[in-house]
Amino acid sequence: MHLLREATRAVAPLGRQAMVLLAAAVSDFYVPKARIAQHKIQTAAHATLDLSLDPVPKVLGLLCQEWCTKAYVVSFKLETDPAILESKALGALARYGHQGVIANLLSTRHKEVILFPGGETIRCSDDSDDLEPALVAALLRRWTEDVACAES
Repeated sequence: MHLLREATRAVAPLGRQAMVLLAAAVSDFYVPKARIAQHKIQTAAHATLDLSLDPVPKVLGLLCQEWCTKAYVVSFKLETDPAILESKALGALARYGHQGVIANLLSTRHKEVILFPGGETIRCSDDSDDLEPALVAALLRRWTEDVACAES
């Protein structure tokens, strides 16, 4: 989180010429450092193990409203339920005021994403299993259009 803050503050002077593409979160929950065991948990001493996780701090709002206010910011939204994917992506855009969300389903995450706003579906080409070239091209097109609109 601290490295993200410093990196976005460093590119903030570039304004819309900077794109911040936030990698998908590895997890929405974590074990705080203060609660991480220092030694192996002995199985003989425990019939069961209870695990308590804390939510990962949300920094997208800070990034967009304080650290890097003019950059073109794109986040990820991964879901398992297709019925809520669009509403979650659009909700994030409304809540944080950033420019784009790459939304995908866990079951098809390597083959297809949907870019919001707009609902543009990006898929692997028929002869490739690599989604990234098409996704990068779409993001660059959107960013270029955004920069051109901001300059006019």
